[in-house]
Amino acid sequence: MVPAQLHSKGPDLWAAAMRSLESNIREPLTVLHSDVHLNNWYVTGEGRMGLCDWQLMTRGNWALDVAYALSSALTVDDRRAWERELIEVYLDQLKASGGPSDLDFDQAWTLYRQQVFHGLIFWLYTIGHGALQPAMQPDAVSRINLERMTNAIVDLESLDSI
Repeated sequence: MVPAQLHSKGPDLWAAAMRSLESNIREPLTVLHSDVHLNNWYVTGEGRMGLCDWQLMTRGNWALDVAYALSSALTVDDRRAWERELIEVYLDQLKASGGPSDLDFDQAWTLYRQQVFHGLIFWLYTIGHGALQPAMQPDAVSRINLERMTNAIVDLESLDSI
């Protein structure tokens, strides 16, 4: 499940997650959902997608939600195959919608690599809930997300990026 390269990196992961969150608020801010896993998405009768579960709405950099969405929604192989193109499409749409026009791919790629930790912390908390807390998601779903996110951290060399 978790890549062998991360087995002894617990303290490094926590420190990287904290640096990632600090970096997140230094960049241009937007409204974030902050919990963009698949169970919070829906499709309308007209085929439009939406997000629910907005109690975590906050401000931060776009890369936090994008990294969380891609690292949780895509299989490891699909993320590896598609993530660069998906970031390019996202940047094109961001610019077309009035977002920053000076954000180049290399800057965006670095921001994306640095923001993978947020979702990981959420899912570690979810699977590691206390005995008196309700299970927020089935453990099988948590394990899938943890596998995807930890592989993203290794593939993207996220520990080195932050």
